[in-house]
Amino acid sequence: MGSKAARWVRELCRRAAFIARRKQWHEDADSEIRFHLAMREDQNRAAGMTEDDARFAARKAFGNPLRLRDDAREAWLGPALEAFLMDLWLAARGMRRRPGYALLGGVTLALAIGACTAVFSLAYAVLLRPLPFPQPERLVRVYEDAAARGFPRGDTSPGNFRHLQQETRSFSALTMWHRTGATLTGEGEPERVDGLRTAANFFEVFGVAPQYGRAFQPGDDRPGAPPAVILSYRLWTRRYGGDPALVGRSISINDRPHLVLGVMPAAFSYPTSETQFWMPADLDARDWAKRGLRYFLVAGRLREGVSPEAAQSELDALAPLVREADPVANRDFRAVVVPLRDDLAGRAKDRLILLTGAVLLVLLIACANVAHLILSRSVRRASELALRLSLGASRGRLMRQLLAESLTISLVGGAAGFALAAWGLRVFAFLIPASMADTAAVRPDGAMAILALALALVAALLSGVVPAWRLSGVNWNESLRQGSSRLIGGFGQERLRGVLVVSEVAFAVMLVIGATLLVRTLLESLAVHPGFDSRNVLTATTLPPAPHLEFERRNEFLDEALRRVRALPGVTGAAYMSAIPFTWKGGKLDFEVQGKPRENAQGALIRQVTPGYFGVLRTKLIEGREFTGDDRMSSEPVAVVNRALARRYLDGNPTANHVRIHGPGFDGTWYRVVGVSEDVLEMGLLAAPQPMIYLSPRQTRADFNLPFGLAARTTGDPDTLVPSLRATLREAWPAMPVSRVRTLESLREAELAERRPMAILSGALAAVALLLASVGVYGLLSFTVAQRIPEFGIRAALGASAFSILSSATRRGVGLALAGTATGVAASLALVQLMRGLLYGVKPVDPMAFAAAPVLVLLLAMTACIVPAWSVMRVDPSRALRSE
Repeated sequence: MGSKAARWVRELCRRAAFIARRKQWHEDADSEIRFHLAMREDQNRAAGMTEDDARFAARKAFGNPLRLRDDAREAWLGPALEAFLMDLWLAARGMRRRPGYALLGGVTLALAIGACTAVFSLAYAVLLRPLPFPQPERLVRVYEDAAARGFPRGDTSPGNFRHLQQETRSFSALTMWHRTGATLTGEGEPERVDGLRTAANFFEVFGVAPQYGRAFQPGDDRPGAPPAVILSYRLWTRRYGGDPALVGRSISINDRPHLVLGVMPAAFSYPTSETQFWMPADLDARDWAKRGLRYFLVAGRLREGVSPEAAQSELDALAPLVREADPVANRDFRAVVVPLRDDLAGRAKDRLILLTGAVLLVLLIACANVAHLILSRSVRRASELALRLSLGASRGRLMRQLLAESLTISLVGGAAGFALAAWGLRVFAFLIPASMADTAAVRPDGAMAILALALALVAALLSGVVPAWRLSGVNWNESLRQGSSRLIGGFGQERLRGVLVVSEVAFAVMLVIGATLLVRTLLESLAVHPGFDSRNVLTATTLPPAPHLEFERRNEFLDEALRRVRALPGVTGAAYMSAIPFTWKGGKLDFEVQGKPRENAQGALIRQVTPGYFGVLRTKLIEGREFTGDDRMSSEPVAVVNRALARRYLDGNPTANHVRIHGPGFDGTWYRVVGVSEDVLEMGLLAAPQPMIYLSPRQTRADFNLPFGLAARTTGDPDTLVPSLRATLREAWPAMPVSRVRTLESLREAELAERRPMAILSGALAAVALLLASVGVYGLLSFTVAQRIPEFGIRAALGASAFSILSSATRRGVGLALAGTATGVAASLALVQLMRGLLYGVKPVDPMAFAAAPVLVLLLAMTACIVPAWSVMRVDPSRALRSE
């Protein structure tokens, strides 16, 4: 080993000495080389060459002195890399002398590369980046298909989960959970946090172990087991200071001591970043027997070698057995298997695919513009290119130099595009679904820089190969003899430029049509009336201490809390409800109408609301009345239904009907319908209204959907009410957390949080595409007009009218714009079908979009045609003739 190292050191020293001797020799010869080089340059200038041509010819004739000086470097770099660096150096020098050319091409590519880098990075993070679980491709979600009830991906019941768990063979394990909330007390202010109640094997299925402590074990979820909890890393550090000694101690949750079994790693927050804790779901035998009460979510890990399709086939075969087990509750049972990644991505997948296609179109338009720019600039370099060929440069060498110039522009655009992408990540952040806020976070890093570089190389090829190939085949010596105006006048070059312009216009039309559809969707969404007035309404969640959850005590709490809130300055009304609009989209139970047969999937959303609810939300009562203070347990049970339920199930006079609800806590009481309200779109601003039954909390002992969501209408800005609202409620109930304090208007805006930026972003991309396409058309016409100035001079001298000359100058550009528009419309007819899931209130083939977008593109293209053509009218015919 020692002898090998010694030989290696000696060889290294020998090479260094050799390079040093060669370098000294070159330095000694350098002065003589420079002297002869200067003499040859002077001779070339005397012959009438420009300074650049004289220097280039001298270097060519003398054998490139740079190679004589850099032999030592070439020994290490190699001749290919040496030639490549020389090409880049020459390209950079040429652009430094003409900065406008480089700036225009660099800015064009920077916009496209920046958008592509940001969108591609987010698409990879959401759709391709491995999830933070062992073998994530084996993880799936299992839903009940309850589309007839309004839930295409519905929850399941404990009984159905147990049936699937025992009978399926496609899964190595199945687990379940349901969302819950908890009040933390004992350390600091009372706090309401979100969490899960899970089966004991929850963490085992996902393959994640706590960072501190242990996971749940069999028996932790049995009835009567000591209350236990596992904390999220975020809650552990934020509320408990990251104290490792907390594991094994008890904390107060819902006024009960819970043993802290462990703390999860910082990277784990499934199913959402809002999950702060996990508790065992302590179900007893009666709970496991329930099949009609669906409130559990299910996930599973597939066995090795089992595909989601195979698991779906097994569940389809098992469905009849589940329906036979309970024909009433499972009359339309069907289980659906969804890969976990697809479930987490949700609707973001369609948006990302759409935007990926849009930014690719922008990149293609930008590359076409740069290619157009290279072709146009070649006219001014006719003498230089011809001189290089005459001095012995091969066509391959010439093509390589043109590609180096394209690469230089692309690298400049890539560097600027990376900076734009780093900023654009904040603009595109809405594309990351809330369920992947932690796992799909994207930050500027080396991978993004490599992506920007790769896009720059692709742009260099797209924008440089075809122009370089075309230009390398031009007979430059013949072009010099005929004049530079004939340089790109051949059929091949004109056809190439025409193809570029048609492509740009077609891509722009496609983007404008897509953006128009999304903007129209946004306008339709904004025009939707949610069934209430969201202005000047403050909402909050106020869960009282455990003693106030009993029937009598909770009504006392509701009355006292409303009395205090209504007494606050600026409050005109207040009410409690089961669910503040848009915050919870569940709570559906079966019901029946007295004297009528029950339909399959006859369900309704059940909401408990206090008197004054409809007035506070300003929800219109179409018929009958709302609840009053006289509606108590001692009076006739009454209910209010919405328009959707009355239209579908109550014929004739809705207020002459009685309804009965089947679910936990309901004892078969018949409620008389006393009112019909306007539909409140609680399931989502763009979702179809669901049948809904409102009950008074004074007339039902059911603990289903207790009304602890508060809404207060104010005379002014509701945000100013927040401090006094918190202080008033805390004064009466110090241990009660007041959480999720938000305005109703902000909740309504959140429903449009995905569609608004999507429409704005697509509109911005369409505007960029329009600008680039217009620049491309303008560039083509400017070049064409410049070539034809002598022709126009002859025609003017022969008496041609100004209109005929103008129409002749614009005919080619208008024809290309029409061809591009027709191509774009034809392509859009097929592509808009992919946008169907992103549209609302607008058909994919919308006449307005398909009429307005082509007209807009044509107007801009014709304007780009007229501007250079109009300049012909100011040219003096005699000067035009002399230019030939």
